[in-house]
Amino acid sequence: MLFDITRPVRKPISIWEMQRVLEAVEVKITKCLQHRGECAGGDYHWDDDDIKKEYFALRKKRTMLINKLASVSLE
Repeated sequence: MLFDITRPVRKPISIWEMQRVLEAVEVKITKCLQHRGECAGGDYHWDDDDIKKEYFALRKKRTMLINKLASVSLE
């Protein structure tokens, strides 16, 4: 069914809201980077594997948000 009375109508996300979400993701990324250390050979050592997974997931979200923001601002 195309129109459902029980589901609220949502407006599309604005550029300002996307920028706020992007800033929040970047803050979380910097907090994750506090758990990463660099070894002498140039490799990275993580304190916790869950934080490492969260870091890479946040990087993917950040890239997606930047792409959406760029496509919206070009229209």
